[in-house]
Amino acid sequence: MVKVYIIMQWENCKQAFHVDGSLRDIYVRETEIVDWEQFLLFIKKSQYKFRYSFSGAPTTIPKYALDIFKNRSSVHNLSIEIEGLEIEDV
Repeated sequence: MVKVYIIMQWENCKQAFHVDGSLRDIYVRETEIVDWEQFLLFIKKSQYKFRYSFSGAPTTIPKYALDIFKNRSSVHNLSIEIEGLEIEDV
């Protein structure tokens, strides 16, 4: 299977996230654990502000994405701020 990666530039999609009080669902399909590992590494090294919590309590983001996927005992939450817009994953 050949994977095709489409890299979206913020300037090309930010209009979909204009502030109107509604929430947007973002689905990331057909990914593997290595994709999530790369995503976490990118977020940790980027200039974006982010917050991670587990069971509603702020905590340090796990080193490995696999640790997040293996622990289903409660809710993981990652919020990323991009140009004043907060993107939250529950």
